[in-house]
Amino acid sequence: MYKIIENKVHSSTGLEAECIEFTTTKELLKINFIKSHSRQEGFYRYSINRSSLPSRIPLLAEYNGGEKWLVIGFLDGDTGALNIPDWKSPDFSVGTFFK
Repeated sequence: MYKIIENKVHSSTGLEAECIEFTTTKELLKINFIKSHSRQEGFYRYSINRSSLPSRIPLLAEYNGGEKWLVIGFLDGDTGALNIPDWKSPDFSVGTFFK
């Protein structure tokens, strides 16, 4: 059994973050606050930042081929059996920020 906690940092609704249990990747992708991202313009894929703390693994929605991303929730526990690709950090250089 897995658990996903919605990331409400980017929301101004004032509502509590949802915490939902699921058992498969298919179930995860059917959760409303997850599924809603796949309907957005430019949606590319979901990914997981497995290099984070095991008790708070970010689930990201990627857009425009991975050029933009948003942390939409945090997974709790071992995510090895989930069929979701690893998030790869963009290769930034100092010049990227000072053009």
